[in-house]
Amino acid sequence: MGRKSLIFFFIILNQFIFSQNDSVKADKAKFVPEFKTGNGTIIQNYPGVPNQNFVNYSGVNFLFQLKGSDNWHQFYNYPLVGIEALFGTFQSKEFGYTIALLPNMILKNSKKFYFKVGLGGAFFNKPFNYLTNSRNLYIGYNFANM
Repeated sequence: MGRKSLIFFFIILNQFIFSQNDSVKADKAKFVPEFKTGNGTIIQNYPGVPNQNFVNYSGVNFLFQLKGSDNWHQFYNYPLVGIEALFGTFQSKEFGYTIALLPNMILKNSKKFYFKVGLGGAFFNKPFNYLTNSRNLYIGYNFANM
C-alpha cells in the first residue's frame, strides 16, 4: 500500500505544480490587422486654391492586443498598440500624394466604445513652391506631423 500511495502522491503533486505553472505564464500578444479606406475633402479657405479638393486614402494598421504582462494593461482594459501605414491621393494635381506612418494605441471600455490616440509623420510629394506650385497653400513642406 505504501508504494501505490507514494506514486499516487507524486502524480497529484505533479498536477498541482503543472496547473500553477500554466496559470502564471503570460499569453503572447495577439496580432490584429486592421484595413481601412476613406474619402474626404479639403475645405477651401484661401482664394486661388484648386477647387478639386477630393481626397482618397487607404491604409493598414498592424495592431497587437496586450495580454497583461504589465499592470497598466489590465487598468486600461488590455489596449491594442501598433503602427498604421496610410497612402493618400488628392484629386488636384497640385497636392500630389501622401504617405504616412502613425504609431497608435486603441483604448476600449467594456461597452465596446474605443478611443484611438496616436502621433506620427507624413510625407507629401508636392509641397508649396513659389515658382512651380504656388496654388498649393495647404502643404508647406514635404514632411508634416499627423
